[in-house]
Amino acid sequence: MSAVLNGISAAIAGLAVLFFIVGAAGYSNDSDVIEDVAWITISKNGFDVYYGLQKYLFKYNGYEPSLSYDSDTCTLDSCDHCYKDGMASIALIIIALFFTTTVTCISGVLVTSANSIMQTTNSGLALFAAIMGAISLGLFMGDCYNKVYDEVNTDDDYVGSVNLKWGPGSILTLIGVCLLYTSPSPRDRQKSR
Repeated sequence: MSAVLNGISAAIAGLAVLFFIVGAAGYSNDSDVIEDVAWITISKNGFDVYYGLQKYLFKYNGYEPSLSYDSDTCTLDSCDHCYKDGMASIALIIIALFFTTTVTCISGVLVTSANSIMQTTNSGLALFAAIMGAISLGLFMGDCYNKVYDEVNTDDDYVGSVNLKWGPGSILTLIGVCLLYTSPSPRDRQKSR
């Protein structure tokens, strides 16, 4: 039964790798990618904004400008916060991606040869990767999200309250973290024997 749980663990970690890759794609400069894997989205009265990890994209009546957070023309208070948080988030996602890939490989090896030390190490690596992904989410979806929320809800250009939504990049990163957290642990493997 341990081989089955290790196989499940490898599959779960493999899915987490894919979700972290999508989350990391939010660091793209390409407008289409930012729209597809934005971390924060706003949609109101035909005006859409997609926030990636290094820039944001506006869409209104066929007009689609984008602006990097570190650009001299990005003068909003959120620009500085989102730039720093985006840089830290992509670094942490890359670390999480590396460790999740390692967990996937070790779980694959453990399918054929169970080893309690490797299983415990693998669980520790999965936990570390999940923590890195969670911190990445907390940085960008905490500080940057709050700054953007404060700006768009006090700006005179908007009428009424504007709701920010988690975009596909942040949601899939969160799912990756949850998958790592729920993957079988050595305790589960011992009970299955």
